Amino acid sequence: MQTIALDLDEVVFNFIDPFLAYVNEHEGTNHKREDLKVHSFAKSNMFSEEKKEYYLNKFTEEGRFFNLPLIDSANSYIHILKQHANICCITSRPKEAEGDTKDRLRLMRHEDIPVIFSTNGNKKYKILHEINANFFVDDHPLYIQEAFELGPKRCLTILFNPIDLTGALYHFSVNDWKSLYTIISKGLSS
Repeated sequence: MQTIALDLDEVVFNFIDPFLAYVNEHEGTNHKREDLKVHSFAKSNMFSEEKKEYYLNKFTEEGRFFNLPLIDSANSYIHILKQHANICCITSRPKEAEGDTKDRLRLMRHEDIPVIFSTNGNKKYKILHEINANFFVDDHPLYIQEAFELGPKRCLTILFNPIDLTGALYHFSVNDWKSLYTIISKGLSS
């Protein structure tokens, strides 16, 4: 059976909107998704990397990863794909969010999907080799490009709902789960 590796935030769950609402609530700002011009809050002149890390830690401590809304149609397409492939989630969430992450997947009836945290230098492209991935879906151009250049040669890289495509190398780019499913199902049948 082939293996599909999915990033969690901005592929399965909407992270940006709830995280910006959380920062806005604490900072008295009014940042919106549209303000994010590249895949970095700091480079988009929204707030510093240090502030992002501070609020990400608070967000994690308060268990907010558990309540992130699903990306439209993600759950139903994951259920379909599980019938034809192994699915694994690779995330750069803080390791401290592991309990909330696994509890949320269990609630979605995906307790059988392993979650691997790409923290402390454990790069996503290295994990793709370890799990023998055939497909990798992520919203971050850097992770997709690393997978394209350094990941398994047979691994199809799919950039999901990208904020910025500048300079990224990838096989496909999609904006929704229906398009993603079409590409993966064609790859599974070939």
